[in-house]
Amino acid sequence: METLTDFYKLYGRVNGILRKGQTYQVQIHDSYNADLIGNKKYFMLTELNSFGGINYFLPIYLGAAASMVFLILIFFFVCYFNKLHKKNRDTEDFIKSL
Repeated sequence: METLTDFYKLYGRVNGILRKGQTYQVQIHDSYNADLIGNKKYFMLTELNSFGGINYFLPIYLGAAASMVFLILIFFFVCYFNKLHKKNRDTEDFIKSL
């Protein structure tokens, strides 16, 4: 149930190497009439992996989100150590506040 329009479902795979210039036979059994709901079916040979096609939206989005979280983490570390630096570390109140 992909929301993007360029989604391909990997239905089967060839566990070998297809060579140029050779003739191959493919047998297709049409068990669902897609014309009833206005869809079309296509047969494609493509280089997909088990997770679908090459889609750069998700890795870019997750990489940007991870980068933002990392920057926020660095900001909180700087604020925390800046707060510790301003306190007098030799007193007993400082040790109790940790």
